[in-house]
Amino acid sequence: DANGAEVTFSTDITETAAKAVFTAESDFVPHAHGLLAVYPKRTDRDATSYADGVVTGLHIGGTQQAVAGSFDPKFAVALGVALTEESNDLLFVNIHSLVKFTVGGETAPATVTLKNNGERKIAGTYNVEISEGQATVTEGADEITLNGPFEVGKTYYIALVYGECENGISLYFDDVEVKNTGETITLEPNKIYNL
Repeated sequence: DANGAEVTFSTDITETAAKAVFTAESDFVPHAHGLLAVYPKRTDRDATSYADGVVTGLHIGGTQQAVAGSFDPKFAVALGVALTEESNDLLFVNIHSLVKFTVGGETAPATVTLKNNGERKIAGTYNVEISEGQATVTEGADEITLNGPFEVGKTYYIALVYGECENGISLYFDDVEVKNTGETITLEPNKIYNL
């Protein structure tokens, strides 16, 4: 709102749709810089806020639940910005990266862990500076655990905070390293990286 505080909007649409109309649950005076939205609404954490060009209080969990062919929907963080300065139409873009992998072999692991080989945190509470798009983790971890069940032959995704991963990232099946990208990589928002 005008003070940068979170206001909840909702829709009654239940089917998959390319467009949706959302309505505020209370009176709403928009921020002077225009409409800005964050999805999903998290009820288990502190509210997000906006001030000085920075959205604060975003979150990607260090523990996620495996979903065959998809990702844990709680951590698919998207930011909606107005198409024009005076518009009520918002275009949403994911402000996380996804790492994709397929379970091979004969036995599926119980857990899968993704680790940043450097020091930067890839999960936790983070902020995004709007004009530059830079993400900064304020509190978090350098690894993410994806809990099963998993199935051999199925593909899974892990959501993580985008940014540079010094010395790359590693993937572990039940604490056994199955992939190490080795070189420093910069993960971009709204992109999928296939391991």
